[in-house]
Amino acid sequence: MNSFNNYHPEKLENCVKTVKKLGVISIVLSIIFLICLYTSYHLLFLIVSEFGLFLSLIVGVIGCIKANKLKKNSEILSPQEQKNIKIGKICSIIGIVLAGIFILTSLNFSVPVK
Repeated sequence: MNSFNNYHPEKLENCVKTVKKLGVISIVLSIIFLICLYTSYHLLFLIVSEFGLFLSLIVGVIGCIKANKLKKNSEILSPQEQKNIKIGKICSIIGIVLAGIFILTSLNFSVPVK
């Protein structure tokens, strides 16, 4: 059963745009909080940076989930919308990988040195 049959074309277009935006936001958050993480030595900034990286990870996962749901119903989407879904999914995956790498590497910086 196609779950997007009741959607209006404008709503589908908005869903496709949302996937693309989530992917870009995931990458941008990863980079911003990476800069915060490696340029600050105050414990509060380190905690906020870790939270931001987890937020980036969550946004990327949501983007991938939405992209997969839309991709399952690709027969009702235009080729441009399918391309935008693919771009959004790739950006989300990049954001997830960046956030994951930065979270794993930043664990060494989260513990204050005496």
